[in-house]
Amino acid sequence: MILGILLKRYRMWREITVRELAKEIGVPIATLSRVENGKPCDSGTLLALLSWMHQPAKAVDGPRVA
Repeated sequence: MILGILLKRYRMWREITVRELAKEIGVPIATLSRVENGKPCDSGTLLALLSWMHQPAKAVDGPRVA
């Protein structure tokens, strides 16, 4: 859930739409929407998002994603 909040805030701060981000990182729009709404994502999506947000993978704390 925290990832979704951070993602949405960071995306909005960078003034980029969900559609633009999806295209930039190669993830379906629906997947990004689910993440922003607190749903789990796969490890590939998580790594793509962390890379886009410039955070090391070890920065994520909490339960494992599906």
